[in-house]
Amino acid sequence: MTWPGVFSMKRTSQRIEIHDGSDTLRMVRKVGIARPRVRQYVDELAEVLAEHTHRVVRKHAPYGAPVLCVFLLRGGALLYPAFAARFRDADVCFLGLRRIPDGVVCDYATPVPRESYEAVLLVDCIVGTGATVRAARAHLGPMRQAREYVATLCSARQTTASLVADGLTFIGLALDEDLDDGLVLPDLGHLDAGDVFSQA
Repeated sequence: MTWPGVFSMKRTSQRIEIHDGSDTLRMVRKVGIARPRVRQYVDELAEVLAEHTHRVVRKHAPYGAPVLCVFLLRGGALLYPAFAARFRDADVCFLGLRRIPDGVVCDYATPVPRESYEAVLLVDCIVGTGATVRAARAHLGPMRQAREYVATLCSARQTTASLVADGLTFIGLALDEDLDDGLVLPDLGHLDAGDVFSQA
């Protein structure tokens, strides 16, 4: 599926902010909408994000070059269907990350099929403090010569800047959000990304 005319983007360094061409992001943030409708909106946003991310990644890692898509659970599970469909030729890894008082631990990880990749893509629905992204990078270890990307719907302003400074290319729909006590605002409205995935 292609999205002609959908993307208007602004680029600064390794930060790419895209727009969905409609009011979907605004709609998902309305208070009181039903969980199935939230899922529908997130699915639509995920398709746009996956399509554009694929364009960016494959510009630097053409077909045949190994790419690893890493889904950070729970929130990354919301984006999995769209990214799995668009990155059919990529290897996949799932990381179950959990916050603890002094950081983030990885409780679950599927094997990484290769020792090196041309590109490593970290996929998470919301990026708040960046602790889960950093924990994922630490768990994976150094990937020789790999370009690193983060694909997300929403990210806190200072976290976006910090991770871009660390050398990651950041791709998302809202990368300048506020951060309040570790939470991104306005996020996906009144629902936590993991709860959208896990509850009907």
